Order: sequence, then structure tokens, then C-alpha cells
Amino acid sequence: MEIILIRYVPDFILRQLSLGKFKGSFKGFVLLLDIVDFTGVMEEFQGEGQGGADRAGKLLNMVFDAPIRAIHRHQGFVTLFIGDAVCAVFAGENPDNLRLALQEINADNLALKGLDSVSKHLHIALHKATSFGEITWEIFPTDHQYEYLFSGKPFVEVSETISHQSEIRCSETIQAIKGKEGISALPAKPAETKSEDFPSLNAEIAKAWSVLFLHRRYSSLFPANEIRAIVPCFVKLEQSRDISQAIKQIHFLADRHHGYVNKIELSKNGLIILIIFGAPLSDGKSILQGGDFSIAAIESIPGISIGFSCGFAYTGYIGSTKLWEYTGLGHSMNIASRLMNLAKSGEVLCDQNAWQELHESYQLQPLKAIKLKGLGQATRYYSLQQRIKSSRFLFKYSFVGRHLELEQLCSSINESIALRRSRILYISGEPGQGKSRLAFECLKSFEHCRQAIVYCQEDSHQQMQVIAQIIRELLGLTDDLSAQELKDEFELSYQSYFGKEESVYPEKSTLASLLDIEYSASLWQSIEIGIRSEKQAEAFSKFIRFFVSQAPLLMLIDDAQWLDEQSLALLKDISFEDSAALVILAPCRSKSNGSRVNLPLPHLGSFHLALEKLPEADADSFLKQILQVSKLPQDSLELIY
Repeated sequence: MEIILIRYVPDFILRQLSLGKFKGSFKGFVLLLDIVDFTGVMEEFQGEGQGGADRAGKLLNMVFDAPIRAIHRHQGFVTLFIGDAVCAVFAGENPDNLRLALQEINADNLALKGLDSVSKHLHIALHKATSFGEITWEIFPTDHQYEYLFSGKPFVEVSETISHQSEIRCSETIQAIKGKEGISALPAKPAETKSEDFPSLNAEIAKAWSVLFLHRRYSSLFPANEIRAIVPCFVKLEQSRDISQAIKQIHFLADRHHGYVNKIELSKNGLIILIIFGAPLSDGKSILQGGDFSIAAIESIPGISIGFSCGFAYTGYIGSTKLWEYTGLGHSMNIASRLMNLAKSGEVLCDQNAWQELHESYQLQPLKAIKLKGLGQATRYYSLQQRIKSSRFLFKYSFVGRHLELEQLCSSINESIALRRSRILYISGEPGQGKSRLAFECLKSFEHCRQAIVYCQEDSHQQMQVIAQIIRELLGLTDDLSAQELKDEFELSYQSYFGKEESVYPEKSTLASLLDIEYSASLWQSIEIGIRSEKQAEAFSKFIRFFVSQAPLLMLIDDAQWLDEQSLALLKDISFEDSAALVILAPCRSKSNGSRVNLPLPHLGSFHLALEKLPEADADSFLKQILQVSKLPQDSLELIY
């Protein structure tokens, strides 16, 4: 079966990897092709929806198809697609192949025959820059997706030279070797690259190696060109830092927060990495995933600076009919890139669009408006600092619809309380259907009961995270305490609930271990390693049974499909008397095959509520809240309706 991937990897890199080589260098020429003022073109297309996406994809193909064919015909190869630019390399010290490729590119002149079929009034031109020197390459294996880098002085020179005003911009290196006329003064004689320098690679073997360079989450995807909402995040690593380790950490965090590592390049200012949230896959939480990723990256990787934005952009393919790569292009991409360059080491900067989506969930410090290069109006930007932990269940808009579903949940809880029976109530549906909001609204009717509200994180490597949250909630422990403050508060809370220790109460030091609190010379420290998990399960079971024996206990475990294995094991080990009432509300996403989640908690009865889409009238009411229709002047309302 043919393997079609959305990520481009040069055959040169695949050849080296097949030979077991991971780094090397050679002398050669670098060619950079960049579409002139393409941002304005993309903004025009973005306003046309899917039709604009199709036209943008067609235009990009028309612009780069002939140049890429010319590059490959004359023994060059594309190293990287960079936004609306293509970078290529011609190995060896003889520049004739580069000159012949340029002659063909200029002959095509990119008059772009057939451009009228895309737009009647577009004027498209390419900037071209060339340089020569030592080119180094390296392959970086990671657990998620291999990466490769080409670097060296020629790449820095072409990026600096591309902004100069001339038909073909030759770097100072080429001018010093060949005179001011540079490449145009060279003879038109094809050069040959020795076959032993770059041995050929079987196409099937190349495809087999190429899958290593794409995360398995995206390996079966081939999405269409679209105009869609994305969150582009640009990360810059200072030159003095360990590139290999940084790439591994970025991939670990991007995988955890569902970001697509789209591009890595080495510039004169350091390593640049582009991560896209919301494309090619989205689960409706892209802006929060981008924010959480940025905070985690800044905290764990020294020497990085980050810029990100959010908004609609072209997501699709750049390249030719036979060689392409999936990426994003548009205003939000440019803003994120500019903010990355503006950010200091250890800083995350975002724009006004991101602030509007994040200010209720994160602490953001307003900075100032600045005129960014290549962008028309001044941009207001902010420093993203940390998540507001209490914002998880704050809802901006009033509850709309779902009254029948709410009644069903409340009735089931009342029945459980009346019969003193423990039960788990599943609320199943797709992302964004209001599962968490419905569960939270349900809890409002049971404020007389003891409650614990906790949530799960996808791909969390923090085992027992839900158990720790439950203990904190029921003991009323404060967030963001130092280790000693947490221990002091736990001690006071434990004494207030359990007083002197008895066999029916959870052992203090063992319960404390679930919060990573240590007591010296304690019973917990004397327990053999092999039975510690068993003792923790016993302590947690006693802890829950104590609260259930006092009054009905309601737990909301949000995104319960991501419950970590150790937390699930401890919940499974709880045993209840017939007279106990524990009710768990479990908003869950449906499985990928559409089936519902069933957690292995045999001691709990179960109730399943599957959410459908909001009725049209309720959806209309909700949209009016979001758009703040009630605040619009009457004349505006008359225009709308």
C-alpha cells in the first residue's frame, strides 16, 4: 500500500539514515525562493472560506511546481518548506547546476500561465537568494517523530539577502568568489554529482524510513486544503543550548498537549520550532493546549522564548504536484513569528486575539502596542504567565437547554441518595457538546451534599493525580502551597476530621504519601516497597468510606476517559456497605469508534446519558449570548434580522 505523508523529508536525509549516518557536512550552494508579499494574498483568500482555500492551494502549486522540477532536474534538492518559501541545496563547488535551474525558473518567469484561473488581479513574483559554503546536516531521533536540520553560514546569508532589491540576490560569499554579477556571470554548463556521494535509495525503502519523521497520530491523515482556526506557536532556542535535548523535550510536550510539530530550522538567532495546535487535528481545546504547552515549555526548557497567536489561517499544502508539505499560512502565523522574535528568554508573548480567549483562564500581563514588521497596524501584545487553577469550572455564559437531560441526572442522583446506593453517571458526547457544564449545573441542585470536583488530563504522566485532587478537595486544602505549608495544612485538616487515630480511619502518613507529603520515622516509611500500593489503597478506601458514612458524597470527575491507571485502581478497590451513597458524575468523550466509555468499577451501579446536539432554538439562544446580541443597538438588530 502506498504511504502518503503530510510531512516532507528530503531523499538525501532518508539515504543517510538508511546508511546509519546521523550527521555530516559538504560544500554546496543554497537557493531560497520566497513569494513576494504573500500575506496580503492569503488574507484575500481567507475571506472566501473553502473556495479561498482551494484557490490558495492551487496558487501555491502553480508558483512552486516549475521551480521545484527545475531544482531536481539539475541535481538539487529541496531541504525545507518555510511558510511561503522553499529552500534548496546544490551539492558541490561547481555552481553550473544552480545557474541552469535559475535560468529555467526565470524563463518560466513565473508569469504563471493560467494564473487568471486563480485570480484576475493577482501579481505574483518570487524573490530569489543564493549563497555558497559549508553545509552541515544532522538527524535527531525522538520517541515521537524524527527531525532533521540543515545549517551553516549559507543558510544565514540567504535569509539576510532575500530582503535586498535585485532580480537574483547573491550573498557576499558568492560575490567575493565570483564578482558582483554573482551567479548570472557563471557559464551554463551542467555539473555532475558523483553517484557515490549521494547513493540512490529504493523508493519503497525511502517510504519506510520517512514514516519515522511523522508522529503516528498524523500518519494516516491527508486533510484537504482549508481555512480553519489554528493556534500557531513559534519557539526559539538560544544558540548556546543543547539542541538535541531541546527537540526531545519539545516533542514530549507537544505530544502531551496535542500539538503538531510542523517545522524545525536553524537561524542565525537560534533554533526555531513551529508547533500548530488545531491542525491537522482539533479536539476543540486548541487555544488552551497552546497556552498549557507554552507554560510547560518555558518552565522545563531553559533558554527559550515563545510567541503565539490564534485565528483563521490557510492550512494545506505548499510545493509541487509530486513534492509537498502540509503547513499553515496567514496573519496569525506571521504575528506568532514576530512575537517570538520580540520575546525575551523565558518569556511567552501572545496577541490580542489570544488574550480574548485566554484571559479568564490565565494570568496575562498587558505590555504595549507595537508596529511589527510586515504587519499594517500596531499589535497589542501580552505576557502569558500562568494558568488560573480555579478557572476550570467557571462558565462565562448562562446555562442553555439540556433541561430534560438535567432532570434525568438529578432524578438518578436523588434515587441513589434515597436508596443509599452508589452509582456512576456517565455523560457521553463529542468535545464541545456541554458535558462538563451539564454535570456542574447538576451539582448546583445538591449543594447540601458533600462534593469533590476533579479533572483528568490526557496523556498525564502524573499517576494518582485524581486521587490527590480528591483528597485535597475533601480536606479543603489550598492550592499553590509550598511543601511545608501543605504539610501543615494537611496536619490540621486531618486532626479536625479524624482526631486521634483509630483503625477505621486512614493511617495518616500513608494517606499523606498520596499527596507526596513525608513524615519522618512514620509507619509509611517502615512499610516494605512491595506492599506500599496495597496500603495506599487501604488508606484511601477508609478515607472515602469515612466521608460517605457521614453524608452522601458527590464527585465530578471531568474527562473521566483519561483517568490514570493507578487512580482507577484505587477507586476500584473501594468497598462500601449497602447503606453508603457515593455518586460519581463522569463526563466522558465517546471512544474513537463511537462507543461509550465504561470504567471497570464493578462496585458502582451505572447510568448512561448520551448527549445529542443542542436543538436549533437552544443553539440560537446560546449564540446570541456569545455575540452579546442584547447589547447591540436597535438599528444593528434590524439589519441582522
